[in-house]
Amino acid sequence: MIHKHIGGKKNQRSVKNSLDYLLRTNKPEEQKFVEVLSQTNRSDIENFNEYIKEKNFKNPFITSVLSFEEKDIDPELKTKIMNDFEDMMFSGIDPENRPPVIWIQHKDKNRLELNYTTFNSLMNKKHFQCYYHLSDKKLFNSFCEKINYENNISSVLDVQEHKARNTLVNTLNNKIPEEKKVVVEKLQEEILSKIITEEINNREELISFIQSKNIIINRVRENAISIKFDKADKPISLKGDIYEQNRDYKTYKTESTIDHRADQQYVENQLRHHRENFDTELKKRHSRNRTRFKPTQSKDQKNVEFRIKKANDSKNVRSEISDNNNVPSRNEPDIDFFHNNKTMEDVSNEQNFTNDKTKPREEEQAKFDLSREIEAVNTQQQFIRSRVEEAGRNQQQFRKSLDKTEERSRVCRRSLHSIISNIRRYVRTFSINTRQNQRRQEIEHRQKIFLEKLKNQQTQNNQRSVVRSRFKPH
Repeated sequence: MIHKHIGGKKNQRSVKNSLDYLLRTNKPEEQKFVEVLSQTNRSDIENFNEYIKEKNFKNPFITSVLSFEEKDIDPELKTKIMNDFEDMMFSGIDPENRPPVIWIQHKDKNRLELNYTTFNSLMNKKHFQCYYHLSDKKLFNSFCEKINYENNISSVLDVQEHKARNTLVNTLNNKIPEEKKVVVEKLQEEILSKIITEEINNREELISFIQSKNIIINRVRENAISIKFDKADKPISLKGDIYEQNRDYKTYKTESTIDHRADQQYVENQLRHHRENFDTELKKRHSRNRTRFKPTQSKDQKNVEFRIKKANDSKNVRSEISDNNNVPSRNEPDIDFFHNNKTMEDVSNEQNFTNDKTKPREEEQAKFDLSREIEAVNTQQQFIRSRVEEAGRNQQQFRKSLDKTEERSRVCRRSLHSIISNIRRYVRTFSINTRQNQRRQEIEHRQKIFLEKLKNQQTQNNQRSVVRSRFKPH
């Protein structure tokens, strides 16, 4: 899974075109591969677009995609990914102040795509940029990689898993003239034979070999080499695994095809690395949003003020009850009690009577606190139980991936052995033909020399016969 930004840029003001593309409005034959996964629908998005139109934002909306290599994943995992992604994107923003988000699933490319469209504006019409590529790329990529490793989803960014090797030599372009195409193919065959016999071990030696054939190296790129047979010719690009930079050809015999995901230590290290990056970047985003959008966080402050006001009101009620019953407060006893010949014992008894009135309130508060603690414990137990179930599912998926990896490694080994054996067979045939051609050339050269000698000898004999006939007596 990888995140890609695909729409809502370059001064796109109306969200209609993006929705038409995501919902395949103009392609009815492709609508069977499209499904809306969110409760938000098209009318909600268009209404919000009208709602913020007066602000005249440069880029009011954003359309992006979470692209998977897999054809499909578990529906519960889809929901979890979408919810976690929204929480990450709107971290530090109150839920009631977040803009609507529509999720649309595509399967028309034989793989899963979770497309989403939302707005660079909050519900209070304040501008909120959902994605800045330079500052948010690390956070979004870390989120994707964390999900990938937690759920054994393939990753485009995982270099160890996806060493995307091309074929040894790519097919030449059809626009190349046929006579030059034959020469280039013969050149590549010679290069492959020398790589197998270990006469060429890296790209530098390959370039030297090409130059030894009086071929011009036009340009050397990271994954290709372009050549010319003449300065006036158009360059011919040679592509393939053997033309990649820093490629050591000796690894064709020693390189392992084992999937690095099968190494538990590797998976744990990668997962820890991506989680640390994600937590660090998410804290930055959360802090930045909380600082910038302080008015949107007024709900917490109102709750605090309400609780303080409620506590003050309860104190005032108790003080009014004390006044009505002519009971002095604990800290400020009424002086009239002492003038009426009341002892300190009587005053303390009256104070205890007042305290008895407040006990029901305290007991209710204690019961309320206890119920909240019980609810928190139940929530934590449910969380732990879900984590245990998730760990069990991950373990099952990991075992399945191990089986698939072993099968893939066996297939890769067999295919590599067959490639090497075919190349060796070709090299042997090529060397035999080369030796036969050399012998044939040698024989033809000897025959040519012999015929020339025979011709010279015959010419000399003819000259001698002419001289003899000239001086022969008649």
